[in-house]
Parts: sequence; structure tokens; C-alpha cells
Amino acid sequence: MEKEVKVYNSYKKLSYMDGNLPESVRHDLNIDELCEKIDYTSSCIGRQFLYHLLCIDKVSSVNKHEELVEHLQEHVSLRKRTSEILGKINKPEAYTIVDILAENIDYSRRYLFLLQVCRWLPLIFSIGTIKYFV
Repeated sequence: MEKEVKVYNSYKKLSYMDGNLPESVRHDLNIDELCEKIDYTSSCIGRQFLYHLLCIDKVSSVNKHEELVEHLQEHVSLRKRTSEILGKINKPEAYTIVDILAENIDYSRRYLFLLQVCRWLPLIFSIGTIKYFV
């Protein structure tokens, strides 16, 4: 099992104490191999969540979403579109939210110049204020 998949579970274990199974029990149950066998997720984030579900000692709340699951089963086009959208984040960079939200945007030279000018405005106003009152 990939280290990045296990990171989410480690985070949840430290922060929320979700009733994670001890490491020895996970090893005895071959959770890593089980997760690899049943993993049909469409995203890296889904893979992390699946691993986490297997590592906690609770019944999952998937049944709360049964209506959504049935809706996706009935509407093939919606299911395909959802898979396409999730496929966009099915890459190793998706394990961290920063990489998902970061976009490569090409800014114009004028915009970058204005940004540089605005960067110095607080200093200019501070100097002007000090000179005015002194």
C-alpha cells in the first residue's frame, strides 16, 4: 500500500481518535492487501478514505448515502460525468489539497507590474505619514 494512502488514516488517528484498529490487528487482517483488492475508487482522495474506513472499528455510514448511490446507478450519463471529474484528481499530486487547489494561471505583464507597485504602497504611505506628522 502506498505511503500517501496511509497518511490520511494517520492524520485522522492523531486528530480525532476515530476508533482506529491497532497496528497489530491491521497486520493480522491484511488491511493493506484487502484495500488493494477492493479498491475501485476514481480518485486518490477516495483511495485514502477507503483505507481509513477499513482501519476504523466502526460500521461505515455509507447507508446514509444510499439514495445518491441508487441515483448514480440509474443515471449512466451522470455516473460517467462524475467519474470523469474524479479522474482529473486521480494522480499522486491529489493527495494534498494544496496541489488540487493550485492552478497554473498565466497573468499578464501589466497585472504583475501593478502587483509589484501595490506591494510597495504600504511602505510609501507609512513614510508619507511619518514625514507629515514629524
